[in-house]
Formats: sequence, C-alpha cells, structure tokens
Amino acid sequence: MPKRLGWTILTISMIVLFILGTIVYLAFSAGPRAPSRLESSALKAEATVSWSEEGGTMVQAQSLSDALVLIGYGHARSRAWQLALWRQAALGRLSEWFGADALPADRMVRQLDIPGGARSAWDALDPNISADLAAFSEGIDLGVSAPDLSRGAPFLILDVQMEPWQPWHSLAVERLFAWMSSHPSGKLDAQNPDPWYEAVRTLEDLLSFHGTHVNFAAGVMQAERPYLTTRLATGSTGVPFFVESEIDYGSGRFTGLMVPGTLVSLLGRTHADAWALTGRTAMQIDSLVVSRTEVSTRFYRIRHHDQEEVVTAHYVGSRLLLDAPPREGASSMVRLLSWSGGSVGTDTGTWLAALGGSAPSPSLLSGDGVQWTGSSFRATGRPATVVQPENGILFVTSAPERTSPAATVAGLPEAPSLPEWMQTTLSMSAGRILEPIMTLLADSSTSPARTEEAIRYLRNWNLEYGAAEPGASILETLLTYPSLPLRDEAAVREALQETINLLSRRYGPEMSSWRWETVQERAVTFPGATRSGADGGRPEERFLDKYRSVRIRAPGHPQSLVWGSPPSRDSLRITSVWEGGLDLYGGTLHFRRPVVEFNRFLGTFLTGDRPPEVRTLRREPGDASTLFFPHD
Repeated sequence: MPKRLGWTILTISMIVLFILGTIVYLAFSAGPRAPSRLESSALKAEATVSWSEEGGTMVQAQSLSDALVLIGYGHARSRAWQLALWRQAALGRLSEWFGADALPADRMVRQLDIPGGARSAWDALDPNISADLAAFSEGIDLGVSAPDLSRGAPFLILDVQMEPWQPWHSLAVERLFAWMSSHPSGKLDAQNPDPWYEAVRTLEDLLSFHGTHVNFAAGVMQAERPYLTTRLATGSTGVPFFVESEIDYGSGRFTGLMVPGTLVSLLGRTHADAWALTGRTAMQIDSLVVSRTEVSTRFYRIRHHDQEEVVTAHYVGSRLLLDAPPREGASSMVRLLSWSGGSVGTDTGTWLAALGGSAPSPSLLSGDGVQWTGSSFRATGRPATVVQPENGILFVTSAPERTSPAATVAGLPEAPSLPEWMQTTLSMSAGRILEPIMTLLADSSTSPARTEEAIRYLRNWNLEYGAAEPGASILETLLTYPSLPLRDEAAVREALQETINLLSRRYGPEMSSWRWETVQERAVTFPGATRSGADGGRPEERFLDKYRSVRIRAPGHPQSLVWGSPPSRDSLRITSVWEGGLDLYGGTLHFRRPVVEFNRFLGTFLTGDRPPEVRTLRREPGDASTLFFPHD
C-alpha cells in the first residue's frame, strides 16, 4: 500500500510539473516572434533594426529612404497594439471592436473628417515626400502583416485581424494625434450632458490618452553643457506610447522621440539641429450667429457589426458646427469648432525634413517649444508661458502655474544637470499656496492634538513632493476641498480637520504613514480596456478581464520637474507621462515612463506598484533585431 501511494504521489507530481512547465512555456514562448532576416524590395542596401517595448527602436542604414522602411517596421513590431487601436480610431471604426458605446467617438472622428482629410492630404503630397512616406508605410505593413503578429494576446482575445497598412493611414493617425493634443475636454455635467464632450471623453478613455495641456519643454545650459528636456502627458496608459528612436542613415543621425505610425517627432537631435516641442494643437470653440445659407452638409457612413448608420456633419467653411444648424431661411446662435486639422492635412514634409537635419516648423501641431541653434536656445511658436530667468534655463509651457513647474524653474538658483532635473521634486508654487494657510493656522496652541500634529507636518515640510512626504499628502488633500477660502481661519481649520479624518480612514491614524507616493497612487491602464465602452460582446469581456488597471507609486507633482498627479475628483486623471531629455553634447537620450508588462507571465504582478525607472536609449542584449536585405 505505501509503495502504491508513493507511485500515485509521484505520478500526480509529474503531471502537475508538466502542466506548470507547459504554462510557463506558453507564457514565455507564445506571441509575436520577429524573423532574424527579412527581404524587402523597398531597400537599396543591407540595414538593421532592433527594438523593444522597454527601450525604443534603433536603425542602421545607408540612406534615409532605407532607414524609413526600418523605422516603420520597428514601430509595427514594438507598438503593434497601439498602431492597430489608433488606426481604428482614426478611421472612425472603434465600434467594430467595442460595440455601440464607442459610436460617439466614431461619429466625432467622422465629423472632424480625420480619415477624409488624410486621404486628401495623401493625394496632394509632393511626389518625393509621398515616396518617402510610402517607404515608411511599407515597413509598417511588413510588420503588421507578419503571420506571427496575430498571436499577440489582444488580437487573439478580440479576434482582430490586422489589415494591410496604407500610406494614408499614417496621415490619419497623425491627424488623430493632433486632435487628441488639442485639449478639447470640457466640463461634463451629469444632469445636462453635452453630446460633443461625451464623445471626446469616450475617445480619450478608450485610447487612454489625454492631458497634453500640461506638457512643457525646456532648454538648459548646465556648466556649458546644453540639454533639451520635455514632459509629455500620455493620459493613463501603462503601455509605452512614444517610440524612443536612434536612426543612423550614413549621411546623418537622428536621436529622439516619435509617435508610432507617424513621422511626428516632438523631441529630436540631428547632425544640424535639436528641438523639443510641447505637441499642442490650436483648437477653439466660438459662439456665433450664422445663417442657413452659410452652412454646408456632408454625410458619412459608419458600419458596426451588422448595423449601419449615416452621420451628418455641418460646416461653416472649415469650421464644424457642434449644434443643430439654423432652419431654412433663418439664422441662429451656434457653437463653431476651429482646429488646425480643418485646414491642414499633414506635416509630413516638415517631419521628414527634421529627420534629415532641420528643426521642424509644423502647422498641424502648434510648434510651441524650444530649439537649440548651435550656441543658444530660443523659444518657438507662441506658447502661453515662457520663463527665461538668469539661471541658464529657457522654459516653455501652455499650462498655468498651478499645473506646471514654471515657478519652480524660475526659483532654481542655477541650472541642474540632466540627472538632477529628472529627480527634482521641489515645488515653489506649493510654498506660495502654503504660506497664507500657515498664517491662518499660526496659533495652534488651542487646537486638538491631531490638528497640532498635522500643522507641525505642514510647518516642517520642505516643499518636496518626495515619495515619503506626509506634508505633501496633507496639503494636496486639503486643496481638494472646493472653494477653500484662504482668508477664513475657521473654514481652513474645518477643512484641515476633514482632511485628517479622511486620511485617517484611508491610510490609518499614524500620520507618518501618509506617504505622498501612497496618497497620490496612480492607476495606469491598457489602451482599449475601459468599461465605458464595454458592450462589444464576450470577447471584449475577456479582454477587460485580462487587462485590468495597475496601480503604481512614484514621487513628483505637476508643479515639480518630476511628474506625479495630485489627488483629484477628475475621473480622467493624468497618471502617465513621458519625461526625458537629450544631452546635446553626448547625444544620449534619457527617459522615464510607466511600463506595465501586461502580456508577460506574471507581468502585472511583477511590474505593478513600482515607480518608473530612468533609462537611456541603447541596444540591450534582450532586444529583438532583424537584418534586412534588398530583394532582387
């Protein structure tokens, strides 16, 4: 009997080990695997591309036209899901994947004529520019049409087949990025919802991309060593959005940041120029009286599942009506939306010139930013805020001081090094806000013991939004109370007591445990995995179950050089940003952004609750690589 029991236990153990081994093998082996060698008729000479989701794309080619093929291929391999999702959104076809709840986003994209404008822009391109864009798109198509790519988890779960990539698709994605960079969000009233802003919110939520109004760019001269740095909001995505890129094409070299599927480069350095742009787009909504004779009407067809509908859009010139048009023979007050995409189809020419060595001057995007002229920095475009104090820093942003580090930059005694810049969590604005509060709370001798303890934390706070700062947590939670009167001592004390009660309930009575990284904990998501459009059927339910949001902890604040979103009642918090800089002498790209390994075995467990790491763009041993040959 013992012998038989021993054999039974051994057999069960071997079966369990076999099952575990199979799970691990499938977890680490399934999914896309790029070929080590590939032929392309678009190439003139051998070239190499390497990439990873963590570290960007690196290309070595003998000409820019060859390099463009490989850049596109690298985008497709490292950002396949993003390319698929953004193209689907740019074509107004999200409802095919996510059901009727995505229809408002599709209608809005069609009314903005994002796909139609892309087709028209492609038809009007200069032949030389269209040839280069075709080479870039050829590389993307080589990647997205690879048989192994369909084994990627999101494609399998949603039963999505990647369609061939056409050159005008890149223009559509570029135009969608420009629209998403225009900060079109308005205040949503639950009692009287505005259909237009509901559509905007749906698209922002599905793409997990929003918040570009807080972007900034800066040029810094530190001990005669210049660098460019930028902070670019990427909404709530836990998947890297931009592609860090290094392109050596023989006669020149580009190092910088690209928007996948496009040639847009918001941060770049070439052999001739260097730049950092905020990536904003001009957008404006005006209320005007118009007559019916001024209005033109277009119709767009949307198909989703087995249904079809016609979308009607009304225009006055290139401006879109957000309300119903006037009746025949009448005039009425309507809202008219103007944005750069209404008159500009693409900036492909300027982005190609940038890769070739010239700083970009885009029209679809605003061009606000900083340029290195070879000896000094200068502001470009028409940014809302320019700070040029006597500390070697030129700082540009469109954000108000409350949501930018403008005051912190102006208050720095000297320019920090690039590593120091990416670690500075000081907020000078917080000091200005805290001063009147502490004046009102100066006499705390008669306050309850808990209130006195909170006041001491505020009084002794160093204005750093570091990971372990309870003072930051107390102030930022206090500021979430609406219309906090900074001249009314009783109201401030009452709000402080409510703050103490709230933090005690959530994080325990011990104030030392109210660490800033805990209180401002951020949730990042997998693009497309949102409940707001969860009616696409059983495949989407499996998709949502797999790609649950992940919480991360990290220091920083909108008013510091390191990002960290404060506690907020806004449902679309900016929890993910790209932070980085280019050393203009050494040529090294330093960067940091949240990365969650959603598709790897135990990936969300191993990468959750971890602050983003500072990385440098370089080829790592684990990077994938493909050697390209010309096809005879």
